[in-house]
Amino acid sequence: MQFFIDEKEDAINLTSLKRFLQELEAGYPWFEAMWWFFQMSDESKVAELDLENLGKIRKKTDKLCNSSDTVIRKSLKKIYPHLEDLSSVLRTEEILSGNIPDKNVLLNRYKGYFFGGGRLLIQSDKLEIAQIFDIHFKNEEVKNVEYLSGNIAQQGMAKIC
Repeated sequence: MQFFIDEKEDAINLTSLKRFLQELEAGYPWFEAMWWFFQMSDESKVAELDLENLGKIRKKTDKLCNSSDTVIRKSLKKIYPHLEDLSSVLRTEEILSGNIPDKNVLLNRYKGYFFGGGRLLIQSDKLEIAQIFDIHFKNEEVKNVEYLSGNIAQQGMAKIC
């Protein structure tokens, strides 16, 4: 995947994008598991593990999520310029199969959607989603944040949005 993600995070062609999406989907669970090792607050759980090589891989994949998203979005805009920002709501299987939905379908997704349990829900409100998935949403007031504190899992960048 490093082949696709360079410092410029340039767009790639459709063939390369399909390969990239498949490799990202196949490898992501492994990356996520590795990242969790470095975020464990109880070091005794990983004390006997040799994390040196894992740490090297963790460092090399530090920008994987954000860079992947950037490369995918830039590529989709270049491949499907007529869709403009609507390309951001294409599903992976639609890109891989070439079955691109009508602009109206994409516009409805763009207005808001929920994806969970392998299902894409469009035009559903929070109450309906909570009932379907037997979950509840917790509303938290977020104040302006200017300072982050806590224990770091890996040195890197923090962006306050």
